[in-house]
Amino acid sequence: MDLVLQLDPPTDPKVFLHRCGRAARAGRRGRAILFLSPGREEEYISFLSIRKTPVTPFPSLPSPLELSSRTKSIIENLREKTAADKALHDKALRATVSHVRAYSKHATGSIFRVQELDWKGLAEAFAILWMPRMPELKGVSVELGVEGVERGSVGYMDRKREIARLAKITEKGKDGEGKGKGKGKRGRNEAWSGKAEQKVVREVRREKRKNRRIAGMSNERRAKEEEWRDLVEEVKKERAERGLEKASEAVGGFEDMT
Repeated sequence: MDLVLQLDPPTDPKVFLHRCGRAARAGRRGRAILFLSPGREEEYISFLSIRKTPVTPFPSLPSPLELSSRTKSIIENLREKTAADKALHDKALRATVSHVRAYSKHATGSIFRVQELDWKGLAEAFAILWMPRMPELKGVSVELGVEGVERGSVGYMDRKREIARLAKITEKGKDGEGKGKGKGKRGRNEAWSGKAEQKVVREVRREKRKNRRIAGMSNERRAKEEEWRDLVEEVKKERAERGLEKASEAVGGFEDMT
C-alpha cells in the first residue's frame, strides 16, 4: 500500500500518524491524503501543527473544488441505483445518519461543527434522494432537487417487500381519509407499536433460550434454579410492597397549602 485516504480526521494526532504509517512500511515512501471541507475544517491543519504533526496543503488545488462532469455523472448513476431499490436507499439513509452522528460527537467540536455541514454535498456523496429525519436537521431546509423522483414512488426490488409496502400505503390511505391533523400522531403510534412488537419478540426469544438452558440441566440443578427464581420473585414483591407503603405515607402526610 502506497496511498492512504483519510475522510474522517481523527482527534488524536497519534491515530493520524498511525494511519499515515500504513502507506510507508519497510523503508518505502508513501503518501497520505486528508480531505477537509473548505472553511472551518481547514483549522485542523493548524491543530495538527500545534500538536507537532505538520501537514502540507495542496497549493495547486482550487478551493472550493468544483465538481467535474465525471463526478456529476457518478452521482447521477448512484442516485439511479438508490431510486431503483428502496432497500439500497434505506442503507444510504442509515449511513448518512451514522456519519452525521459521528461528526457531531467529534472531540474537536470547535473545528468540526455539525451546524456548518454541507448538507447538499453530503446528500450527493451518499446518493440519497431526500434528507433523513434527525435532530441535527431541525430548522435546516435542504433542497436536493432530484428530478423525476417522488418519495412514495421509490419501491423495493424484492417483490414480497414491495407488496407489503404498497399494502401499508393503501391501509394508511384508508385510515387517513378526512383526517388531516392526526397524521403526525398516528405516525408516532405506528413507530411505538413497532417497538412494542420487537419487545415482545425479544421476550419470547429470551424465554425460549431460558427454557432450553433449563432443559439441559440436571434435576438437582433445576431445583436450585427454581428455588433461586422464587427467591428473586419474593424479593421483587417485597420491594414493590415497600414502595407502595412509602407512597401511601407520602400522600397521607401531604398538606394542601392552597
